[in-house]
Amino acid sequence: MKWISLAIGLTILGYIANTYFVKPAAVAVQAASEPMPEPPKPPQVEEAPPPVLDERAMEKIRLSTKDSTPMVRWEAVNLLVASGHPEADDFLLEILQRDTEPDLRLKAVDALRSRPGPKVTAGIMRGLKDSEADVRLAVLGVLVQREDTDSSRAVAELVGDSDERVRLAAIQALNTLNERREAKKREAAERHKQAQAEYEEKARQYIESQKKIKRGP
Repeated sequence: MKWISLAIGLTILGYIANTYFVKPAAVAVQAASEPMPEPPKPPQVEEAPPPVLDERAMEKIRLSTKDSTPMVRWEAVNLLVASGHPEADDFLLEILQRDTEPDLRLKAVDALRSRPGPKVTAGIMRGLKDSEADVRLAVLGVLVQREDTDSSRAVAELVGDSDERVRLAAIQALNTLNERREAKKREAAERHKQAQAEYEEKARQYIESQKKIKRGP
């Protein structure tokens, strides 16, 4: 019985030694012999494709904005816009303010919708005096969406427009602009209220700290 207990003890001891000492050591040796994994490589920056238009071709496109065929003029301007030409806004405004084709002026209004900046807004506002009611309507629709310039006075002039659709759209636009103004007033009042509350709390804390200093330790 004594020898059986001894054998069992040795077996358990061997299992413990193998599990907690021999195997971990073997794993460590194997890990040390294996090569270290390489760090990940950053993605390569792909070169941009060459520009479709060189300066010479771009000059021809600029000249095409004065073509006698309306769609040629428009496609030339559209290409300048798509290619990121620095004067793209000027070409669009030129179409809106001076082109003889109402359809092109409408296209210009739609294209200017997403072009930012007070300069663009001021140019769009001139379209309120367009001879075509459809263009005036389109301009009203765009101006309502822009907030970089106060267009309410210019819009108000169309309340007496000769076209009933324009008169209705002008009143609706003024209503929208007024609602936006009131919303901004409420937001400003709320910000002031919050700032005033923060100021009063800081002032209270300051006064309390001064009282403690005067009382001394």
